[in-house]
Amino acid sequence: MYYTVRADIKDSSKNLKYKEIGNLLKYVDTNLNKELSNDTLINLVQRGGDEIFGVFKSAKALLLNYALLISAAKIYHVPLYIGIGVGHLDITTK
Repeated sequence: MYYTVRADIKDSSKNLKYKEIGNLLKYVDTNLNKELSNDTLINLVQRGGDEIFGVFKSAKALLLNYALLISAAKIYHVPLYIGIGVGHLDITTK
């Protein structure tokens, strides 16, 4: 079972808050419990300009990253849409 978080900045083309993504990611990384690094498949990263994405192996790692991302968004006044997902990865070779 894997857990994902995906966040998108609200009205980023108008408010230019996408420029704060580096600060959000740095805040999460700085405050993250390093013991959970083994529970992270993909660290929170910036994708598509104004999107943040991460994949985790445990619900605990997901929730901690989610909470830190929300805290960072409040600190830096970045309005976010945040979604989480739960599922399986199908790794097949052709």
